[in-house]
Amino acid sequence: MKIVTRAVALLLAAMPVTAADAAVVINGSFEQGLASVGSFTTLGTNSTAITGWRVTSGSVDIIGSYWNHSDGRRSLDLSGNQAGTIAQMIPTIAGKRYTVSFDISSNPDRAFAKSMLVGFGTATPVAVTFSSPITRPLQWQTVSLRFVADAPTTQLSFRSTTPGAWGMALDNVSAVIPEPATWTMLITGFAFIGASLRDRRAPSPARALA
Repeated sequence: MKIVTRAVALLLAAMPVTAADAAVVINGSFEQGLASVGSFTTLGTNSTAITGWRVTSGSVDIIGSYWNHSDGRRSLDLSGNQAGTIAQMIPTIAGKRYTVSFDISSNPDRAFAKSMLVGFGTATPVAVTFSSPITRPLQWQTVSLRFVADAPTTQLSFRSTTPGAWGMALDNVSAVIPEPATWTMLITGFAFIGASLRDRRAPSPARALA
């Protein structure tokens, strides 16, 4: 048993601590900021009315009772009066790979495919399209993208590429460092330990024949 305990301790010591590496997105569901948004409220360029976020171009709609949300009581239409962009600086570690997850749907007032670009620092932005059946209530889908950080802080951005109004709906944004394959390593380690103990306990051929 001491052998197992010692080996497990060594494996756990080898596992990197990822909590400190996690990129924390502030107000990923857009719940904080304006005291009330009613049905929806349009926010223009340079607005910081949504806690943690800045509208860096165009305009966006912060949605209240106008439609259902994937998380909480608010979400965004990335095209307000025109295509808009929101951005937030998040803490990262250069060289670490981060997973950015978020939920998307579409403004149901215009039933055509909606699109946006997701940016992460200097990485090439990734195009995301929502072309599923556009209905009310909204049908939400979760998207996960991976990026490698190259600085201690990284700008996470979502830019509508749908011209005019009626754009992509966005909610429930989060970013974390992916869990490394430590469970695989741990399971492999347990298997190795088990095999070693079986070998130690199994009688040798000489004894078996005696």
